[in-house]
Amino acid sequence: MSHGKDIGDMLVEEILTDVATSFLGERKEIEDQIVIFNTYVTALKKKEIGISNLVSRLNSLFLETRFTELFFRSIGVEPEKFLCLCHEPCPQDPVEKLPFFLSSKNKYIFISTAVYRRLQEAVTQYRGGGNAINCFEKPYCTDEDVNYQVVLLMAEMINEKIKKMKKSKSPSTVLQFAKSLNPELTEKEKITGALSSDYEESLDRKLEQPLIDVSGLSLKTYPNLPEAGEVRDKIVCHCKALYKTHKKEISRLLKHR
Repeated sequence: MSHGKDIGDMLVEEILTDVATSFLGERKEIEDQIVIFNTYVTALKKKEIGISNLVSRLNSLFLETRFTELFFRSIGVEPEKFLCLCHEPCPQDPVEKLPFFLSSKNKYIFISTAVYRRLQEAVTQYRGGGNAINCFEKPYCTDEDVNYQVVLLMAEMINEKIKKMKKSKSPSTVLQFAKSLNPELTEKEKITGALSSDYEESLDRKLEQPLIDVSGLSLKTYPNLPEAGEVRDKIVCHCKALYKTHKKEISRLLKHR
């Protein structure tokens, strides 16, 4: 009889070990993915800073916010999401090497076009799209790979895993299963009274992994910008009009260029 009980105890212990390993293993996998997710969010935030700097640089080239607003509207883009980013531009903001023979007006057009091109490319890369799925096929994403769509998709993927685990392997469910393998404890609970549902809910709240709240990350969204080549005529027209009415200010702006 004792031998049979020992075998039974060993089987119970083995089952409990498997259950614990499975529960903790899934939780560890989710936690590891959240760590990676947070590095992606950090990389995306850095890109937001880069976009903000480029918008500010373009705004300084166009002298006043109202002129920047006119430019964005002229290329068919609602300006609000960009104008709120304007701040004093960084002193060092390199652009493409300038041809030495450019006149002051053409230099102004050249620099403005170059900054807009960089802004358009940065926004396009930030927004992402088709390459979001490809990023998941890699062991990890580089900072360059990370985009808004990657972050949204990864948050959705992690949340689905958390929901699935919550449904099938909540801490209280695992605890109840473990207790069911111990007849003595089950019998004792019949006498003393099982743990209250309030306690089980409290246990779940303390130990369950919370869902990722994407809205709480305060990630920025930007409207799509047309490529520089598509709107070059409008960039040139806008720069010429500004140069004509604000030649001294623009020349002073380009003095050290």
